Amino acid sequence: MIRDLVFHLGDRKTGSTSIQKTLTDGLWDAPDRALFYTAQGHNGPLAQALASLGNADAVMRRFKGLSQRLDAVASDADVAPDVAVVSSETFEDVSPKALKLALEAYMPDYVDHLRLIAYVRPHAGRLLSGYSEQIKRGQSLASLEEFFAEGVALDRFAVFERFANWRAVFGEAFTLRPMIRRGLYNGCVVQDFLSYALNSTDFTLSWDPDANPSLSLQDIEVLRGLHSRLDAGHVSPAQASFLGAELGKQLAEHPDPAGSRLTLPAALADQLIAQCEKDAADLDQMFFEGTPMGDALQGVRGGDADAKSASTDRDAAPDAARVTTLMGDWLAGL
Repeated sequence: MIRDLVFHLGDRKTGSTSIQKTLTDGLWDAPDRALFYTAQGHNGPLAQALASLGNADAVMRRFKGLSQRLDAVASDADVAPDVAVVSSETFEDVSPKALKLALEAYMPDYVDHLRLIAYVRPHAGRLLSGYSEQIKRGQSLASLEEFFAEGVALDRFAVFERFANWRAVFGEAFTLRPMIRRGLYNGCVVQDFLSYALNSTDFTLSWDPDANPSLSLQDIEVLRGLHSRLDAGHVSPAQASFLGAELGKQLAEHPDPAGSRLTLPAALADQLIAQCEKDAADLDQMFFEGTPMGDALQGVRGGDADAKSASTDRDAAPDAARVTTLMGDWLAGL
């Protein structure tokens, strides 16, 4: 059998897509290690079956299918791969107990050969990246302040309890890494993951996973304006999400040289610290050497006194607003 089974659990917006692209397209090379990736793209269907828990047959089919693929790879190869990888950010929605029960039921041989890893963004990064993603996909048209208030009401920014549950169920087999560049191997989450999965740093990448920049504040306003027109045109949420994701990808690949980063206004930064200080301290105490999460949170204290709130300000760029309105109405008509 394959010696190790690694579950990459996300989180969302921690470089999962870059990790999955590297594994799917074989954009890495290691002279003394063999890795089998169990998906084309990601293992979302398997994770979704566990997250919903509404269909036991779907869970059984997914895990039995995974077990059969691993057995086939191990038997067909002259030497079984060192490691197989399962990867999906949807594991963020999965109960660790549900995963363990499924493994015990359908893949018992791998229970003692299991490693799990997740990456966690600092709280400010989680807020900003989550907001940007929701705007991009048309899932929110709110200002950053409104998005934060909603997140507080839904307890969206406290993550310690969720990760503590993974540690309680899987013990030391579960590793949590802070998504902080200076703490990652070679400052890159893809290289950090490969070093963990392969138990080796003797590998190379054939692409630059950090080539695409984040959306600028101006890009976010373009997407917000677009989605407001799509919503008025009664475009379905799924269609709007697809269109927004594709446009967001193009905006990131063709960045505006004059674009400004989305940052926390001073008042909002102080509110975030008050809300998440204990969560950061608990993460540091259980999972990390030093205080990387607490330091990252305190680093936004006072915020950016000159930061613009990410709220609609279409009067500041009437030409862009006009083009966005025209494009949104045209896409809605299509």
